[in-house]
Amino acid sequence: MTNPFRDFGTHPPLGYSFDVQIGFFPGNDCNFSEVTGISKSITFDTVYGGGDNSSQYHLPKTTSYEPLVLKRGIIPSFSLLYEWSNFTINGGLLSMILPLPVFVKLLDETGDALVSWMFSNAYPTKLEVSEFKAAENVVVIESITLNYSSFDRII
Repeated sequence: MTNPFRDFGTHPPLGYSFDVQIGFFPGNDCNFSEVTGISKSITFDTVYGGGDNSSQYHLPKTTSYEPLVLKRGIIPSFSLLYEWSNFTINGGLLSMILPLPVFVKLLDETGDALVSWMFSNAYPTKLEVSEFKAAENVVVIESITLNYSSFDRII
């Protein structure tokens, strides 16, 4: 069992070892090489007080979340994750969107979670495939962008 009050010692954790779980999709479907967008901020209104134009106040409004972007080498075989993403994006307003929970875990050297985040009610909003270039020998990357209701750090 992972100690939630674990001391990272003098070395901060490295970001190369992580795990992503999306709803009911199998492990191979969720092998990503990059995760970005774990970010939230508060929006606010700026007001000036009572005729004093030299002082401004920032009144908090709502929390704003960046989209979560998952990148992986494109999978040439059948992918349930791709099918869910494609169905959701192609469905438009006439189809029901099936939101799913997403878990992102930063792992230590033994594979235990150091830090975890849970994204609630996530659904795909963009599918993108990287460029093809005859002059370069690179892996073709598939990006899936997800929007969600909120996220919290759970460990």
